[in-house]
Amino acid sequence: NKVKEILTSYTPNLMLINLKQPDAAGHSGDSLAYVQGIKGSDEMVQEIWDFIQSNAHYKNKTALIITNDHGRHNPGHLDGFISHGDDCAGCRHIEFLALGPGFKQNYISTTAYSQIDIAPTIAYLLGFKMPFGNGKIMKDLLEK
Repeated sequence: NKVKEILTSYTPNLMLINLKQPDAAGHSGDSLAYVQGIKGSDEMVQEIWDFIQSNAHYKNKTALIITNDHGRHNPGHLDGFISHGDDCAGCRHIEFLALGPGFKQNYISTTAYSQIDIAPTIAYLLGFKMPFGNGKIMKDLLEK
């Protein structure tokens, strides 16, 4: 509801939303709450996307990027999904979904990217320069 309120009242050009439940549940070691947190986050993202598509100001003009800030240990590595922070494959892997104008539809990239590549990609889509950014634009995800 707060996201919808901000989008309606302020019509921002860029917004960051943190859905913290999966991370909090993961750290508590509650696997059921962790899965429920992921499902709940998925439902909220769908609701946000539906709102964007039903609002004349945003419809077909707004991209939505969904990602996580870090991965988690794989099962059997240290304490499993409860923690993160080393260089294991689970910690290095994050999810990334981009939809809306500017992004290819139904496309799965096989290119390895890093979190630092997200900001330059957003800057490119919004048309501003990032002279001090270290990442690269995720060009294979973008429409021609």
